[in-house]
Amino acid sequence: KYCKKLIEDATAGVTKALLDFDRQRTVAADPDRRFLSNHNDVVAEYFNTSPDGMGPVGHGFANAPEDPQFADTAGYYSFPMSDDHPVVGISLDTIRWGGGADGSISDPQFQWLEEQLIANSLSYYGTDGALVENPIGTNNLVVLFSHHTSKTLNNPGDDDAGAPYHCFRQTDAEGCADTGLKNLIQRFPNVVAWVNGHEHGNRVTPYKAPQGTDAARGFWEINTASHIDWPQQARLIEMAWQAGSGDKPDVIILYGTLVDSAAPIKPDPNDPDVVSYLAALSRYQAYKDACLRKGQADCAASGKAKDKNVKLIQPAPFNPLP
Repeated sequence: KYCKKLIEDATAGVTKALLDFDRQRTVAADPDRRFLSNHNDVVAEYFNTSPDGMGPVGHGFANAPEDPQFADTAGYYSFPMSDDHPVVGISLDTIRWGGGADGSISDPQFQWLEEQLIANSLSYYGTDGALVENPIGTNNLVVLFSHHTSKTLNNPGDDDAGAPYHCFRQTDAEGCADTGLKNLIQRFPNVVAWVNGHEHGNRVTPYKAPQGTDAARGFWEINTASHIDWPQQARLIEMAWQAGSGDKPDVIILYGTLVDSAAPIKPDPNDPDVVSYLAALSRYQAYKDACLRKGQADCAASGKAKDKNVKLIQPAPFNPLP
């Protein structure tokens, strides 16, 4: 009852503040505001960098290859994550342009991803499980990035523009391609992590190497809450390398540290800082939506202890630079 009274008082105060401070505004119509109707329009917008030079031109898409599915620039690309260490990031386009909230990976992109992983590995495993030496490759640790997660990469759709469509596993939905993303990743020990979103929750999932194989073929999936839903957190991910000694192997360590909003926990209608007030209001309403209203966002999205501030360890696939 006490909590309910606090919530009612806070809600009344927020409503009064919005009226008293006249924080509602009429937004003038913008003739240039419109829906982006297709993939190529979306990618093109990333090259409309602001005139003050904020942000890189293309925001990563300058590294994207051409994609036959769209007859233009692809929505996926690779990039160096460090100037001093052998770490490469690969950003995937898992949006299902044929429709649906969940995603998948088109076949042209899947083939490109395999080529990228081969190029960043001096050795890897073939589809038959045999070790393949690749002397023309370069050993780099690889971190994958995507919007969709292992639980939501399950939408092969019904159009053939980029078919076959790859899910996380072949068995995730009817129509998924024979080879799933999990199979591909576990062929390449250099892939140490897959960072994603979509589900708006903190979750860290270990995927072990296939039984009886090189332990380095395992990887971590790191999912983090959104900035709109409870608990409105971000995550700082740091990578470290530790040399082995004696019979101990070299290891890769991933530190995942959650970052809270700087907004006050309780919105203060008398806060002279409009931004701080609105941010606190958002934080409060996100909690209310997830934890007090039934059938809304998920109060458990903050995750368990193993999903929050973590230290993730795995064998190093090769001897990286310290």
